[in-house]
Amino acid sequence: MAKVICTDNNSKDFILKTYRNKKVLITGGLGFIGSNLAIRLQGL
Repeated sequence: MAKVICTDNNSKDFILKTYRNKKVLITGGLGFIGSNLAIRLQGL
């Protein structure tokens, strides 16, 4: 098995490349995790 090392920059770059300028449906957006996810994705 390969060892995967994630740093904050790698994670942020992955999220930016994956979700920028795309439509995303978040279910459970009124909960704690869903609402914070929506706020963060909106900022991209």
